[in-house]
Amino acid sequence: MRSNADFEEFYNRELKSLIARIEEQRKSIADKYSYKKYWRNLKWLLTLTIIGGIARAVAPDQVPAAVGLIAVVMVAYAIIAAIYLTVKRNTSFKPISLEYKKTVISKIVHFVNPSLQYNPEQGLQASEFTMGELFESPTRFRTEDLVEGIVDGVAVRMADVVATKTKRSGSKGESTTVTLFKGLYGIARFERPFQAQVKLKPGNAAYEALERIGGIAKKLLGGMVDSFMEKMKLTEIQTGHAEFDKAYFVQSNEKEKALTMLTPTLMQLILSFNKELAMPVALAFKGDQMHMAFANINMFEINLGVSMTEKDDSRDYFRHLNLAMGLIEAVKSLK
Repeated sequence: MRSNADFEEFYNRELKSLIARIEEQRKSIADKYSYKKYWRNLKWLLTLTIIGGIARAVAPDQVPAAVGLIAVVMVAYAIIAAIYLTVKRNTSFKPISLEYKKTVISKIVHFVNPSLQYNPEQGLQASEFTMGELFESPTRFRTEDLVEGIVDGVAVRMADVVATKTKRSGSKGESTTVTLFKGLYGIARFERPFQAQVKLKPGNAAYEALERIGGIAKKLLGGMVDSFMEKMKLTEIQTGHAEFDKAYFVQSNEKEKALTMLTPTLMQLILSFNKELAMPVALAFKGDQMHMAFANINMFEINLGVSMTEKDDSRDYFRHLNLAMGLIEAVKSLK
């Protein structure tokens, strides 16, 4: 794993000026297609509409009825200009986003480990996602931002994933689309298979930790746990590590072998990982693969509506990817 100090030196040397240059391009587009101008113009049209309406009501003989057309113009402007601005901003921001990914993100991925490659337009296969049996098979599967490579003999593939499922219920067969998983999903394939099949799902402590986050993060984690409960036919076990047993439900088909796999060092690393990210990771060890699911993380997307220098997400990208690779390294050292 890389240290935070190493990244700060790398950031100042290679990323800071690059991000500042891309920010200038972003700011130019944001100023050109500014919502501030839109709201200002809309405010003036509303003011004219109100004045015209009052004038027409007070002096109908002196103020022509055509003044009412201002209201029509205002409504037309509100709709057409909003659509135009949104389309132009999104279209113009796309090259900026792609440049950020191909330069800044690619550099960060290479910095974490030179053996890793980044392709923003590719992702995982749906079959890879379902192979870990952490979630149900999705009806719809979207993925992008693939990170892959062979690191010290371990084949690594990670990508952003959104998996949804359409379910039918009720007498009329009403359909409902539920989110099975949204976040970063990773697969590490080792040279030798694991001794046992083991799955770790966030427990009650994870829910308590997410109470302050609320919203979609808590909802997605709830879906993750529900999916675990439905899918798992394994035996639940206790590791004897009080903090870990509170934070995770552990299930395996081979209790003794599972306990051998889950060393105090590994459990402590997983707990530290969760605290660092403030988001529990779900894990599955199956065959020669380790599956990792980090809910509600969209690693390589940037918010082009805000300043890239004031809200610089590059450190978060490094932190997430670096810790994921650290987890893989730790598991490899124990095999």
